[in-house]
Amino acid sequence: MLFSPNMWFMYLVAAYLFCNVAVSSAKSFNCENKAIPDAWRKVVLDFHNEHRRRLARGEQESRDGKLMPAAKDMHELDWDCHFEEDAHSNLCLPDSVPTSRPGVISETINLDGSASEIRDETVSILEKWWDEVKNADLSFEPTLDKVQMKDFGHMAYAITTDMACTYGYCDGKGKLRCEYSSRPGTGEPLYEKAATYIEACSACNSPCVDHLCSHRNSQPAVFGCKNTAIPDKWRKLVLEFHNEHRRKLAEGRQTTNGGNSLMPAAKDMSELNWDCNIEEKVRLEVCNGVPMLPPDYARLSETLDLEGNTSEIRASTEKVLEKWWNEVESADLSMSSKFADFGAENFGTMAYAKTDGFACSYGYCTGVEKLLCVYNRRPMHHDLLYMEAHRAEETCNDCPHEWRCVNHLCRNEKYMPDEKLSHF
Repeated sequence: MLFSPNMWFMYLVAAYLFCNVAVSSAKSFNCENKAIPDAWRKVVLDFHNEHRRRLARGEQESRDGKLMPAAKDMHELDWDCHFEEDAHSNLCLPDSVPTSRPGVISETINLDGSASEIRDETVSILEKWWDEVKNADLSFEPTLDKVQMKDFGHMAYAITTDMACTYGYCDGKGKLRCEYSSRPGTGEPLYEKAATYIEACSACNSPCVDHLCSHRNSQPAVFGCKNTAIPDKWRKLVLEFHNEHRRKLAEGRQTTNGGNSLMPAAKDMSELNWDCNIEEKVRLEVCNGVPMLPPDYARLSETLDLEGNTSEIRASTEKVLEKWWNEVESADLSMSSKFADFGAENFGTMAYAKTDGFACSYGYCTGVEKLLCVYNRRPMHHDLLYMEAHRAEETCNDCPHEWRCVNHLCRNEKYMPDEKLSHF
């Protein structure tokens, strides 16, 4: 077939547009480590979500080819560059060493080869981790056995929303490390069972995209606060830190007494909402020190290192939050969780079950950089932080009427800012 000059021109234009679209539509992660190619990140993220999707549809085989149940609440994972930076910083640490990320998996990897060969090596390791599912029969209950399937459990835990991996050299040997925003406990269900694949996503509180609870493009609608100087990624970090730790407490997985004991599970632990009205008051209060919120609200403040890029500010913020929460290890709260009985007031404020709204802000004050968080409930001396559950199944048993239990936390889906705020 012969082409006229005009036809050749149209062909070349079409080819140019096709290539441009292909390049521009490729996923850009915008992470700082330029030594890791985005193509590798995409392969790792897609592997996780494709396998989680198969699990959500009820198509995942366990031992002897027996199919696992479908899932109602399997979340689509997002790649978090902050997690990747942490994984890079902690690359040479053993998995057992505590870090700011609940879930960690690592493995030696051969890094001697081209980019495509490193991708192939990575996929082989991911497949090895995922295939631990075939070590047990999970056709009836999809519960975690840490001895037989620890790595699979991290990859398949439904409520995990964020993750990242990285690779590099430790003592001359290649190492792959992945970090996840949540970690399942031994014997804990990995997800909420669905009777059939038709029920996939039925427990989502976000759009369902191909059988997974998706958070794509949802973040701006979640916050919508006035202060554009504070990025939504920072708000997301602070909010998720609180709810992930409150969830761990509600499930009875929170250690105390230097890690030697466990606190009881909770029947009434609220999921926190980010309140832009509180944030606006906190923004005004953070430097001038004049209370802008009702006296029955709780306040936590700390100096904060604001030197550096947004990623470094998030890391500094997380260190402060960890410092406050980790006060729980300085006392033994395995028998009693009465507020102010244990010298861990910051932890108590963050963990108070009745609190359902809060916000934080930071500011460059005269001679000091400061973080301030304000919570819409303040525990009083000798108040119980929460109603204790004697069994894991009792989490959410005492949620307020019309609230919904979502991943062990009581969710107030009709949350509204306190009317008292308008008078302050």
